[in-house]
Amino acid sequence: MRQLSNKIAKNSNHYGKFLVQMNDTGVSKTLRQGCIYQPHILSYLEENIKEGMTVVDIGAHIGCFTIPMAHMVGDTGKVYAFESNRINFQYLVANIAINGLMNVYPHHVGIFNKDGFLNSHRHNKPINYFKGQNTGGYGLTDKDVTKSAETTIVHTLDCYHISPNLIKIDVEDNLIQCLQGCIETLQRSRPIIIIEIDSDIPSQIDFLKLSVIQFLENINYTLIRLHNEDYIGIPPTYDKVVKG
Repeated sequence: MRQLSNKIAKNSNHYGKFLVQMNDTGVSKTLRQGCIYQPHILSYLEENIKEGMTVVDIGAHIGCFTIPMAHMVGDTGKVYAFESNRINFQYLVANIAINGLMNVYPHHVGIFNKDGFLNSHRHNKPINYFKGQNTGGYGLTDKDVTKSAETTIVHTLDCYHISPNLIKIDVEDNLIQCLQGCIETLQRSRPIIIIEIDSDIPSQIDFLKLSVIQFLENINYTLIRLHNEDYIGIPPTYDKVVKG
């Protein structure tokens, strides 16, 4: 039986330790090296998350931001973490456990604009967990990418009736469908949104960005660039200056 190679990495931001995959060329590689993954996002979270808040992490991966956010909201706050990929979710739960966190609520679910089942994929090809690749680049599709494709449950965020202060979203090409599944929550609670706008197809990034801007403008949000492909969706009720 083949087994994944793992390592416990002490994170340099002092928020905890992480069980990471040795073959992951993305988040896990950064943590294995003792570095901070996307420090601009971590800094923004530190400035804007307060004790007692409720935050949502969509596309939580192995918990790179879930774990720090759990420390930031403290015992009186809550973190709802959603991860669609089976293996990433197992690492997410492991990292919540080894850090002894009681205020994180993990869900093996993809957030989408409908309830149902979708297939996990990477660039519309089957996922190979033993091949060196960025395990944060998995997406969801209704296409038959392979006969052995893993199916994932998807729900709207709205069906959970959460009232978050902040939502972090990193879902690859499924961004618009994810936002559509959050629309009632966004209109009701007016959280800050941290969004990665990226695509497997570089030529589609500008179209995706325009689609996000249009979607947010329709619910009176403003999109501001934080750093590179990472943006902040600012609700109309928020008047603090965003630091990029």
